[in-house]
Amino acid sequence: MPEKKKILIVEPEEFHLQSLYAGLSECAERWDFAFSGNAIEALTKLEVEKYDAVVTNIKLTGVDGAEFIHRNREILPNSVRIIMTTVKDKNILYQMTGCAHQFLLKPVKPLELIETLERAFYLRGILNDAHLMEIIRGMKSLPSAPQVYFELMQIIQSPVSSIIDIAEIIAKDQGLTVKIMQMVNSAFFGLPRKVENINLAVNLLGLETITNLTLMADVFQQYSDAILKEFSVDYLTQHSLNTALTAQSILKSEHAGEAAQTASYTAGLLHDVGKLVFIANMPQEYSQAVELSQAKKIPLFEAEREVMGADHQSVGAYLLNLWNFPDNITEMVACHHNPKLLSPDTFSPVTAIHIANYFEHMLNPVKEKIANNEVESYLLDVEYLKALGLGKKVRSYLEIYREIIRANGEEQKAELKEISK
Repeated sequence: MPEKKKILIVEPEEFHLQSLYAGLSECAERWDFAFSGNAIEALTKLEVEKYDAVVTNIKLTGVDGAEFIHRNREILPNSVRIIMTTVKDKNILYQMTGCAHQFLLKPVKPLELIETLERAFYLRGILNDAHLMEIIRGMKSLPSAPQVYFELMQIIQSPVSSIIDIAEIIAKDQGLTVKIMQMVNSAFFGLPRKVENINLAVNLLGLETITNLTLMADVFQQYSDAILKEFSVDYLTQHSLNTALTAQSILKSEHAGEAAQTASYTAGLLHDVGKLVFIANMPQEYSQAVELSQAKKIPLFEAEREVMGADHQSVGAYLLNLWNFPDNITEMVACHHNPKLLSPDTFSPVTAIHIANYFEHMLNPVKEKIANNEVESYLLDVEYLKALGLGKKVRSYLEIYREIIRANGEEQKAELKEISK
């Protein structure tokens, strides 16, 4: 019988604490809960007991919430860290970047917390897989954490920060600046005139878009010289942008919250980062996986598992976890081909990424792929979408995608006829 997970709940508000205590009792057979209403007491518990997860209110007595979660990370670096807050201010999220894995808006219902913990533990199961860790350890070239992106996230929370401050941080890395400006001036954004500097780019596209472009450029440019000639980083960049914007737009059409839209955009940009890792470290094996995918007519991620023992989803998720990205981003990267593992009963950001990624692989008129010989057999989880009641909505999502990439042709609709029945 597996050992019980140990979870510490830190909540100074008595009514909310009692509500969680009562509602979580149904999980007593598989999880051990400890409760505390005081941050000092909770820190003492962390020093003497190994907890698999810590769930805490951001507003604490005795110790500032931000300090507590940072101390939590120092004491138990491998624990799941979940923050409960009534504050909708983005500054809290930016302040906790790299420390907190999940954010829940209070009052948190016990069932919501249970589902969040289950997803977090599922993700840890993927990331702690011994075979995956062996593969990662054998790789010589892993991209470093996107430091410029994290610097931007920190400065954004300052009430006195300005566009000039943002531009100065990006400009410190000349190669990064060039890459960002290339993307800004690409047809993807369709700006009416050429943008000559980062200051103007921020003004035209907005801080959030520039920050996300910085994230992508910071990661992708590390492999520009390492990738073999037959692989196209430019294609992967365009594919990731299209997927990110389509997923975000689908969520917007469903009136999803701003946080969900933002998370889907970030995850969309990074969903295939595991492919870069494979190509830089195992190019021959990756090409074999591509060929196997074509020969057996199976999705590429399944062929990757057969050839290399892991797929780009798990490798990408491992990398984001290593960089301390929030769990909601890491989960989507880990499950973008298998969304029902993460969100079996509800439409969510990973559902949108799954759909957007399908459009990109199957309907994008651009013939070039990340590898010249890659014609990925990519399957949409039709039964999953029908179970969510989305079968007839896929056609409207297609129109969103077509608008984004400015694609023409009524024949694209025919490929989704079966889904929409």
